[in-house]
Amino acid sequence: MILVVGGPYIWPFVEPLGLGTLDAAARPLYLAGQRDGIDWVVGMHPGGASRRGWGPSRYADLIVDTARALRSSGGQPR
Repeated sequence: MILVVGGPYIWPFVEPLGLGTLDAAARPLYLAGQRDGIDWVVGMHPGGASRRGWGPSRYADLIVDTARALRSSGGQPR
């Protein structure tokens, strides 16, 4: 699994990295899905997530839950 927590700085790299096919995810995540057999979870920087009410523990739980959902569903977020 590849986890990107880079905030809006990820957008210029979405197409060059071939991530345009990933599904949109609910905030504070941006994208989640599978590309070339690899699970990807892309989200806000932890600071940005925290400012939006997603403290570290809650945000970590969301990331883990999303990764588990990708794993169990063959790359499709719930």
